[in-house]
Amino acid sequence: MCGRKFKVVLLFVLVTVLAIGVFSGQAANAQPKYKFFYVSHMGPADPNSNWFTVGMKRFEERYSDVSVEYLTPPSPTPRGQLQMLKTAIAMAPDGLIVSMTAPEMFDATLRDAIKKGIPVVAFNIADPRPEDERIPYLTYVGGDEYLTGYRLGKRYLELRGKPTKVAVFQFNPAHVGLEARAKGMKDAMKEVGVPTEKVALSPDAGESMSVMTSYLTANPEVDMVFAVTTYGEPWTVSVLKKLGKENEVDIIGVDASPTSLEGIKRGIIVAAQSQGFYLQAYLPLTILYMYSRYGLSPAADVLTGPIVIDKTNVDKFIEMVKGIFGEEIYNKLVAWR
Repeated sequence: MCGRKFKVVLLFVLVTVLAIGVFSGQAANAQPKYKFFYVSHMGPADPNSNWFTVGMKRFEERYSDVSVEYLTPPSPTPRGQLQMLKTAIAMAPDGLIVSMTAPEMFDATLRDAIKKGIPVVAFNIADPRPEDERIPYLTYVGGDEYLTGYRLGKRYLELRGKPTKVAVFQFNPAHVGLEARAKGMKDAMKEVGVPTEKVALSPDAGESMSVMTSYLTANPEVDMVFAVTTYGEPWTVSVLKKLGKENEVDIIGVDASPTSLEGIKRGIIVAAQSQGFYLQAYLPLTILYMYSRYGLSPAADVLTGPIVIDKTNVDKFIEMVKGIFGEEIYNKLVAWR
């Protein structure tokens, strides 16, 4: 079954590439005809949003008959994202690309939009419900977040052996993707008998660091922390330094962000993962374009990750990310000073 799905998706990609080659010249001189909106939980404070700035720009350069806007709430909450979603729908776009941070909350709004003829592609976070219950979007483009936590846990065991106790620092408990990462890590550790505890935090630095300090003080046996967001990595390091535990507790991070990559390179964190952000930025736009113009859509979800990053392959990722962002922006996005 998996092999057949792969062949179907591969066929879609090949057809897309052929169509791009044939029709991109026509689009190059056209006026904007299609309007697509990203409605994301990743705002300017999240370094991962830079992937979408770059991807959208390159897509618009190739297809001048498409205009793209990236909408995100002031704070990364599902309720704020829902409001942005309603704002986008009111502007009657030709397609929506939505990170499904709270699919049950978004369900009625998106179903109504789809009934009105607005196609939807899920990105970064899928609706985890069974296919016959989930929001009927065209496809999902992104990583498998459960596998992110699970494979990072397994890789840690290969590199460092069994920890005594693992703390999962969850900086946005309402986010279904981050919850899936936490569960994946817990299951990986459960297989080898290592206790894991999830600590509910928030996107607020001061609030989270206070809770982290109290937790680690009360649980001195914790010797590995899984920070489920990139922005949580420097907060975790700051707390560990304050407690004098920076050499006693390992950190697993996430994403191929400059902070995570340099953290691995400098020995601050053990490993992270790539979820294929550039593909998440570019491919959903391609799918909406092909659907809007030619009626083509993939027959299965498109997984772009996870790919585990550690000291064995971090240099390749640094080279790639610098090539996309440019060295100056890359260096500005590194949290370690």
